[in-house]
Amino acid sequence: MRVTVSWLREFVDFDLGVEELSRGLTFLGQEVESVRSERESAEAEWLVRLSGDEGFELDDMVLDLEITPNRPDCLSVLGIAREVSLLVDKPLRVRKVKLSEAGRAVEDAASLEVREVEACPRYTGRVITGVTVGESPVWLKRRLLAVGLRPINAVVDLSN
Repeated sequence: MRVTVSWLREFVDFDLGVEELSRGLTFLGQEVESVRSERESAEAEWLVRLSGDEGFELDDMVLDLEITPNRPDCLSVLGIAREVSLLVDKPLRVRKVKLSEAGRAVEDAASLEVREVEACPRYTGRVITGVTVGESPVWLKRRLLAVGLRPINAVVDLSN
């Protein structure tokens, strides 16, 4: 799994250098296999083109972590940020999302039948309307490219 240092800093305030951060994460069981700059990332060509068009520097570092099968909680940026929070003993910042229920009832928009209740005792979902498929903002494209994913459109990119 790849994550950028700046992305982790959005969730946790820390002053560790990249080497110290890598050692600390490895000590916690999240082995850092490699560290490279955005320029050295798998999608460097796309990033260079995007940075030239948008005028930002390619100065972020990308950590490539080997996540063990027993730690699926670390298969996201938030999961790794939790580990960093433990490492530096500082609080994790998580944005609060406020959703409002409006419009027609979910039962009128979608239906679902759970055929194997034993295997799936609980299923939740949400219907979101009014979404326009379009180009992702530059900040999102940059992050996806840095971690080896190609931007497609705002809806797909947000789910990634």
